[in-house]
Amino acid sequence: MFSFFFKALSVNPFLTAVAILPAVFLMVKIYRSDPLGQQPKSFLLLLIWMGVISTALAVVLELIGAKLVTTVATSQLMYNILYYFLVVALAEEGSKYFILRRISWNSPNFRCRFDGVVYAAFVSLGFALTENVAYVLLYGMGTAMLRAVTAIPAHASCGIFMGALYGTAKQYERYNRKKSLFYRFLSLVIPAFFHGAYDFIVAQKRGLSLLFFVFAVVLFFAAYKLIKDLSWQGGDFYSEWGEPGEKIGGGRFYIALGAAVTLVSLFLLFYPERQALSPASPSSPATAGQTQPSSEQRTEAPTSVASAESAEASSAESVASSEYQLPASVVEKKSLAQTAFDLMNMARRSQGLEALVWDEGLYQCALVRAEEITRKFETDRPDGRDSFSVLQDYPCPAVSQLLGENIASGYRNASAVHDAFMGSPGHRNNILDSQAGFAAVACILKDGILYWVQLIAQ
Repeated sequence: MFSFFFKALSVNPFLTAVAILPAVFLMVKIYRSDPLGQQPKSFLLLLIWMGVISTALAVVLELIGAKLVTTVATSQLMYNILYYFLVVALAEEGSKYFILRRISWNSPNFRCRFDGVVYAAFVSLGFALTENVAYVLLYGMGTAMLRAVTAIPAHASCGIFMGALYGTAKQYERYNRKKSLFYRFLSLVIPAFFHGAYDFIVAQKRGLSLLFFVFAVVLFFAAYKLIKDLSWQGGDFYSEWGEPGEKIGGGRFYIALGAAVTLVSLFLLFYPERQALSPASPSSPATAGQTQPSSEQRTEAPTSVASAESAEASSAESVASSEYQLPASVVEKKSLAQTAFDLMNMARRSQGLEALVWDEGLYQCALVRAEEITRKFETDRPDGRDSFSVLQDYPCPAVSQLLGENIASGYRNASAVHDAFMGSPGHRNNILDSQAGFAAVACILKDGILYWVQLIAQ
């Protein structure tokens, strides 16, 4: 983790500072809200640093969870629900909670409920600043400005809700163990629910929307008022631990407000009744598509989704004699490409179609096209030839004909670009072509922008 920050500072110290400052600002505001202000600085720094480390645990859990979700989800809607609520939200909030519990529960510094708020917020913001540095270095100043008022406050809000319930659990520990366990359970589940809803709304609306902004503003307001409510209360919250009094439930209204706005936002997202896949086309020039009809029958393909390893093994004979070498300024993102490929097959299975087989030779062609669209974002190649001519330059013995090509740029993950393709009739028809038997997806990063190419063939 030290090397991560050193590398970030060496790459772009200004952007790194811009990425860190919003989290630091919120930490200072939360710390100053503590009327006692007696937390040792060294202990708070430890919590921040452990929050930084918790990102590594979350990444591992998300990678495992994403693979599991692609095997059980039968539609894009189901995938988004499982991925954002059970994988992303639980992985990130669970990692934060695990660190928080290990470091602070038995600490002699933990004397009152508001301490729980401070601790959880500092762990969450340690996580947030690490995530923010990665995003800002990847996507630039615009992303830094946007995340400073969206993602960073969202992490802080989830930490505040977690801390209020976590502090209540600590206060009940000596006098009602069942209630203590119940509040500990809530301190994980409720922030995870808010976190999942935040990501899910962004994914379903394909970006920022009025619904998202209303949801976020009310959630941030509820977290802010919760801190104010707890900091203004006296009595047993700020004395040594004693038997809980009536005020132990203080702040419930604002937690309920957060839950209410989350439920209402999710309801509005699906009212009136909506289909899982939006018919709206992605905005131009973010995507472009091309089809090439064919009456020929495709070769038989297995019905199961091929993993990267098994697909490479089954189509080893189709690998081009010489692999395409990307320029030094381009970064290959094969894991993202393979996730997008899995989503293609998930969509096909939901329509009763056979799964496509990953072809490594076709992947070389997709890499060529991905690099080409960084220079000319069109379905024609930079030299003026049709995009299907790439198969002549990099022959694939197992592939007889290209049926379609989908290209996109600017989408930040496989789910987002898949949503865009499935929301456009031309791109969707390519993915769901009943004659297709092979496919490959390429994803590359250049100048902070992700470029995507899907090649579908028989």
